[in-house]
Amino acid sequence: MTLSEKTDQPPTTNTPAAANSAIGRASILVEVGNFLWFLLQVLASLPGSFLRLSNLMVQCERIGIGSLPLVVAAGASVGAVSWLQTRSLLERFGSESQLPGIVAIFVVIGLGPAMTALVVAGQVGARLGAELGSMMISEQVDALQAMGLSPLRQLVATRVMACVLMLPLLTIGLHASALITSCMAEVLGGSLTLQQYLVSSFEFLKFQQTLLVNTSTLFFGFLIGTTSCWFGLRPGEGTEGVGRASTYSVVGSMLFVLIANVIWVQLTNLFTS
Repeated sequence: MTLSEKTDQPPTTNTPAAANSAIGRASILVEVGNFLWFLLQVLASLPGSFLRLSNLMVQCERIGIGSLPLVVAAGASVGAVSWLQTRSLLERFGSESQLPGIVAIFVVIGLGPAMTALVVAGQVGARLGAELGSMMISEQVDALQAMGLSPLRQLVATRVMACVLMLPLLTIGLHASALITSCMAEVLGGSLTLQQYLVSSFEFLKFQQTLLVNTSTLFFGFLIGTTSCWFGLRPGEGTEGVGRASTYSVVGSMLFVLIANVIWVQLTNLFTS
């Protein structure tokens, strides 16, 4: 073989590396497909969660009451910080009368639903991931399957439905906490009276936009519940696997909430424009 013939030949590829790369891409696609199928199965099983009303109420209590203190604290912090930052800015232009409306829009339309979802994702996502992961490690899920019971209906559906039901109520709690805190701050340290602040706050809020934006919390609750249960049912080996499932539940839930929030806001703007 001449030198010119050698140079004309295509370079050889690393066959094992290419095969491993292809296998890795295929496994990712398989996992994405499995997760989407899991979402559809959970969605189909949600109506049946009301047949297990006692278990559903227990999960609602754990998620709602357990998350309420942190949600209220987060709302108070948002209300105080938004009042401080907005008032200092508006004072430069002599527009302090616009403060209540701006704070209301910032909290109710902008930050409230997503922040509530992130708080719940951190608190509830870790609990669901660790709880279901421990049940997998102790073979309780296998025992349910051996008795002919569906873990999806018995364990997952009620937890996801509880997230869906509680997240809108927790969002209302965050809104109330933020608006009350900002109102108290204005009455104590500002120039507006309580009546002026309340009237100005609701003048800026449109009912249709407020309803559409806060409807997103139903979807956020579904994403948090399903993502946490998905990782909780795949914990790996031992206590390290349970901890990893808990971490993945929180990170995955927060990531999906952030992505879904951007998409939902864009859709809301299209419908309300």
